[in-house]
Amino acid sequence: MHLKVSANWRGFLRRAYCAEIVPHTANPVETSRSSLTETNNTVPWIFPLRSRPTLSYKTGGRYFGANRPSRRKHAGCDLIAPSGTEVLAMEDGEVLQSYPFWQGTDALEIKHQGGMIVRYCEISVASGMRPGIRVSKGQVIAHVKRSKKKTWRC
Repeated sequence: MHLKVSANWRGFLRRAYCAEIVPHTANPVETSRSSLTETNNTVPWIFPLRSRPTLSYKTGGRYFGANRPSRRKHAGCDLIAPSGTEVLAMEDGEVLQSYPFWQGTDALEIKHQGGMIVRYCEISVASGMRPGIRVSKGQVIAHVKRSKKKTWRC
């Protein structure tokens, strides 16, 4: 099962399934009251930003499954935030890889508990994030990066 957290379908999540996995809570950094169940394991997740974006990721072309001009479907949820905004690990996990992504931004893939692989995209990866490194839920793993198209996404 894959979760995407980015802008284009290239592999990781384009910020996918965030709306389904992490419902709105009073404090978005706390573990959500609901959980994702996979193979008899209950995995609590947090929102990948310290606060919810004012521009909804559930409308327009930002939501998971939105139609694209190329007839493909959007494979993530775009979280619009100012450049430099901290991106948090949604759950404990291990860094699989980081690589150049889209329009001068990077992607970071983390395998979280329960086998969920999340791709955090259109970011600037935090120093020290390399394959094999363990991350903790809520740890700063990256910062939102402004793409060459001047959009800010995480």
